[in-house]
Amino acid sequence: SFIDPLAFEAMPVEELGALYKSGNAACEDEALLALARILTTKLQDGDPLLTEAWARMRAISLASISDTAEMLDAHFDLLQGESDAHAEVAPMLDDLMARGLARQSEGALVIDVSGDGLPDNVPPLLLRKSDGAALYGTTDLATLRQRVRDIGARQIVYCTDDRQALHISSVFSAARRAGYAEGVELRHVTFGTVRGNDGRAFKTRDGSAASLREMIDLALVKSSEKVADSQAATVVGLGALKFADLSTPRRTGYVFDIDKMISSEGRTGPYLQYAYARICSILDKAEEAGITPAADTVSISHPSERAV
Repeated sequence: SFIDPLAFEAMPVEELGALYKSGNAACEDEALLALARILTTKLQDGDPLLTEAWARMRAISLASISDTAEMLDAHFDLLQGESDAHAEVAPMLDDLMARGLARQSEGALVIDVSGDGLPDNVPPLLLRKSDGAALYGTTDLATLRQRVRDIGARQIVYCTDDRQALHISSVFSAARRAGYAEGVELRHVTFGTVRGNDGRAFKTRDGSAASLREMIDLALVKSSEKVADSQAATVVGLGALKFADLSTPRRTGYVFDIDKMISSEGRTGPYLQYAYARICSILDKAEEAGITPAADTVSISHPSERAV
């Protein structure tokens, strides 16, 4: 009775994030944690009020994700996540039980995933808790099955930080064991953690994990302090962020030091943009002078040239 779906009608994503944080904090109370579990099970069972509230929150999140992706010139042909596979969960579990692949264990439903590159002592993948609630592994497996069957995926790449390695490997093993990934290449591409200057996972001032949008905003604020033109400041800020992320080894992660990222000296995005602008200026002046350099006459052979 205390849930009002309309309360999420115009809620900004920042407020939704704060609500998520306060909800996590509230669950330190055992009574509230028990209530949260009951509500989760009711949501998964299709409770109309909870489903409407969830749908509104999901719409807010997807709008924010799409907006952030657009800022980075990224594009999604299809936005379809684990929650879209919810209807797949029940028939999938029925299928796994009917074929003897899923089994009961202390009131819960599990599937063994040892072998297939995993050690013999790896725990089984938990598919359904004793209270009937599904878990991340359940929806991950259902999503994989749906993507292969409905979209015709032949290569599926999961990108997460390296802390999810065992979980993703377990889902892949379960999918192969169940025959849900026949002829499909399953890959897990891991990346390191974005850290603060203290060496720990980068956080905002309030101590919560920083979102990509918050990192972008920090970069844009810092670049606007150095570049007066707002459009140019946006290009410089986003370029600095992209260069810092792409120029470091994927698995090792990096320190989010916005001052170094925005610096116009050293191995940074702004320096690369400045060098590119200078090169374009030289080529423009050459064209004005009637000089048209042919691409096949350029030879980068001097040590100082190659060092650049």
